[in-house]
Amino acid sequence: MNGRLRLLDGLRPFGPATPFWTLRCWVVLALFYGCEREQKLFTDVTQQVGIESINQLRPTEELNIITYLYYYNGGGVAATDINGDGLADLYFTNNQGPNKYYINEGDWRFRDATEASGLSGTGDWSNGVSVVDVNQDGRQDIYLCNVAGYRGLEGGNELYIQNQDGTFTESAAEFGLDFEGFATQAYWLDYDQDGDQDCYLLTHSVHNDATYGPANFRERPDSVAGDRLYECITTESGVFYRLVDDFGYQARPAWLKDGRGSKAGKALNENGQRPSGIYSSKIGYGLSAAIADYDKDGLPDIYVCNDFSENDYFYFNSPAAPTIFTERVREATGHTSNFSMGSTVGDFDNDGRPDLFTLDMRPADPATLRHTASADPYNVYRIKRSLGYYDQYPRNNLQWNQGEGRFAEIGQMAGVAASDWSWSALAVDFDLDGYEDIFITNGIWRRPNDLDYLKFISSENARDVTNLELADQMPDGRVANVLFRNQGDLTFKNVAEEWGLDHLGSSNGAAYADFDADGDLDLVVNNLNEPASLYRNNTRNEGGDSLNEAVVLVGADKRSAQIGMMSQSSPGQLLRPKVERMVSQEEPSIRSLIEISVRENDYADFDAESLQPYALSDEGPAVASGEVGRQNVLFIGGAHGIPLMIDENQPGVSLLTEDVAEDLLTDSIYEDVAAVFFDADGDGDDDLYVVSGGGQTNTPLKYFKDRLYLQTNGRLHRCLDCIPSELVDNGSCVAAGDFDQDGDQDLFVGGGGVPGNYGLSGYSRVLWNDGKGAFSTAKEWQVNRLGMVTDALWLADERELIVSAAWEPIYSVRWLMGNWSVKAVGPVGLWRCLSAGENGEVFAGNWGFNSGLGQPTPDQPLRLYVADLDNNGKTDPIITMVLGGRELTLADKNELTAQLPGWRKNNLSYRTFSGQDFPASFKEYRLPQPKVVTELGSGLLHKSGDDDYRFTPLDRKYQRTAINTALYNMRGNWWLGGNELKALPRVGRQDAGALMFLGEGQPPKIELKVVKAVTLNNSGGLTIIGE
Repeated sequence: MNGRLRLLDGLRPFGPATPFWTLRCWVVLALFYGCEREQKLFTDVTQQVGIESINQLRPTEELNIITYLYYYNGGGVAATDINGDGLADLYFTNNQGPNKYYINEGDWRFRDATEASGLSGTGDWSNGVSVVDVNQDGRQDIYLCNVAGYRGLEGGNELYIQNQDGTFTESAAEFGLDFEGFATQAYWLDYDQDGDQDCYLLTHSVHNDATYGPANFRERPDSVAGDRLYECITTESGVFYRLVDDFGYQARPAWLKDGRGSKAGKALNENGQRPSGIYSSKIGYGLSAAIADYDKDGLPDIYVCNDFSENDYFYFNSPAAPTIFTERVREATGHTSNFSMGSTVGDFDNDGRPDLFTLDMRPADPATLRHTASADPYNVYRIKRSLGYYDQYPRNNLQWNQGEGRFAEIGQMAGVAASDWSWSALAVDFDLDGYEDIFITNGIWRRPNDLDYLKFISSENARDVTNLELADQMPDGRVANVLFRNQGDLTFKNVAEEWGLDHLGSSNGAAYADFDADGDLDLVVNNLNEPASLYRNNTRNEGGDSLNEAVVLVGADKRSAQIGMMSQSSPGQLLRPKVERMVSQEEPSIRSLIEISVRENDYADFDAESLQPYALSDEGPAVASGEVGRQNVLFIGGAHGIPLMIDENQPGVSLLTEDVAEDLLTDSIYEDVAAVFFDADGDGDDDLYVVSGGGQTNTPLKYFKDRLYLQTNGRLHRCLDCIPSELVDNGSCVAAGDFDQDGDQDLFVGGGGVPGNYGLSGYSRVLWNDGKGAFSTAKEWQVNRLGMVTDALWLADERELIVSAAWEPIYSVRWLMGNWSVKAVGPVGLWRCLSAGENGEVFAGNWGFNSGLGQPTPDQPLRLYVADLDNNGKTDPIITMVLGGRELTLADKNELTAQLPGWRKNNLSYRTFSGQDFPASFKEYRLPQPKVVTELGSGLLHKSGDDDYRFTPLDRKYQRTAINTALYNMRGNWWLGGNELKALPRVGRQDAGALMFLGEGQPPKIELKVVKAVTLNNSGGLTIIGE
């Protein structure tokens, strides 16, 4: 026990009044435990406690995994005090066998009381179980969710009311809860705050023609597959659960008087007649729900996990709205899981706001992932969006609560995105270190989404095979359970093996309770086709001295006791340390704020280059502030064919208008990606240089030509002969500075990527100014080949240019004594932006840690191989990652085959492909030396001395997204604008931080999904531009 103390007496901390003799006893206990043999945090005590529940499936030709897609979902478990003796009891649902009820008799002994209590259940197929006092008599009742009306299955939901003698009587019809259909689980919440428990009934669907179609199919109610909201109505005559949206499905008792009764002193029609606002259709494949007060308004909200194409639902309780709940998943999140399974609520950063964790089916093992159906191809992803479905990715999601009902999804950064075919998730501080961990049940009896199996059942060989024979061909899908330990910095580590929870099998329902009343939380798991598992927690407070502070038992955030999947844990036993929280709510002081949404042209990058990880066609818009006609103006460039945005009614700044910039409007066919105001011709006023680019393969070469607009008499006119005619590359940025110290402003123009050939870069150039506005260039190889440049920053005091690029280090560029000096001063990254601070430091924005590109290091880098491997005149950009010590391609077998048809002959099966490292898969190709990325974190570049730089990554919370722009506000703080919405589905869009604030305070609230530019205009106002 490492000599640490475990509080055994109700978790009471030491205090000033603790008697001396008690302290001496604790010292003796500490010495005793310190001599014990080291043991794991959990011990499997199943065999010694008397629990013999087995959820044994009995497949038939009519009912099996081929005919019922949720055949392997398993059963639930409730762990809570059912008989009222103060100890947590157990109730297991078994899909095709009798359910089991065990009474906790103390000292880790349980008695099977199923038959004596009348609780075996009568339904043909049982799913979820919940324990609640339905009739409000002070005794706990049991509600079972069953499947009926499919493939011969019979038996609706069952409600077992507990009698005084501990027996139970089935009474679902009497209370209006006798639903017959595809029930998953019931969730109990007091949505209207009248003191009783209302019910949200979660259901699932089965595949048929009516479940395939556009998203507006969710508006069609269904009697067996649609979710339901029941309002608890209490009158002098009794308790009844009324369907809030009654589509003619429910009969009511006569005493209810058509649904009107007395409720909290109000007539029912004042509250009860409002529609629920929930969807109740057959395209909802509900597998779990997570209930909490997510927006901290004092009312419980509901998050619903849906399988397949349908969106997850995020219902916010809205008493002032026309409906009881308002669905806001698009407003609250940037994206969700795709095949959403179990879910849980936790406060993972101890900030007092409930966070949300949802499960999916992404394998953690790289080999398994590569022969398993996973992320949609981009064209399928795009079709689903066109049908009205939201952005979804097949991986676990950790939705980090940002306040006011908004969430940032950080699962990949946190290390919890992949756990395989996962079912239940429980957020609990198992080791009592002050941070909530995540336990996940895992595995499927057979894996129906194995790609070789899917290929087999689509072949002629499967035409005359029976359903049971088809099921037997499925590969084994059993894997170990997962325990993600919270490391306190928004990262998690799987310690299931270390803690004794790595059971290998197919585990489904799970719950926690303090079965031995020793102050820590134990676990119970319902396994498929083998006995259930019960784990004793041996917590020893190894994480530090947190138990010497007050540890309290709470039921905070209005969390439901029904968590995980089809299961229920003991209410009011969420362990949380008592911590002091100081959250600054002060917003930065700004003189004016202009929030502008820029419309991008619709171009599908991935049709032209299917292997590039993110889009390059939306790098703009160009933004520059200057003085034109003695007015402070703001230039905002447009995309191809999209005119300049003009708005003269913004406070503190005037935007360029036609009377001063007619030539700019005429040139709207160009895509403006960067711009700068500077005095080009030495006449004392601001001229404008605009860089053309865009990354589109169908753009005529002439529209990549940059433009210079000289100011004359308060108007901007294009000068056709001022810049060299050969400047027709895909540009990316421009910086003005006096390189040669001759008194005029020269220009550095960065070259971006070559459209349609990801990994190749255009030329970067220095334009030398003759002092009169005429510019020339030379082929200076040191500057021309800096890679896919993204930004450049002129440090005037140092006569130095800092350049960022993708797949390159950060460069320092100087013109010294007639020669160029180019030096790498920062690590190799996917750099996106630069910004100068007050004391010489440079902010460098990078791709971030929160994507499918991982978190590379020098030992495990990200690599890019760029070559025309099949000699078709186009590059084949192959990106690899190091996973599990193996170099593997980011692209899957199907994507590589589409890019390189000849490659397929050596990779006929998906398992062959999954077992090969990258060099073995491509041994017949002559591969070039790769570009290597070792850092994806954004950070600060500090200069120490004339030539030395030191890069310091930012805190992890700022690494949750790609950062596109940064602005230092001269008060020690930085504005950071981020996100990237156009990315391959397997990489995932970056949407966790459109606007962040590095320093004291919080950023203002904005509606933009992506921030492309944050700039101060000449009037001192702040301009934020994005999508």
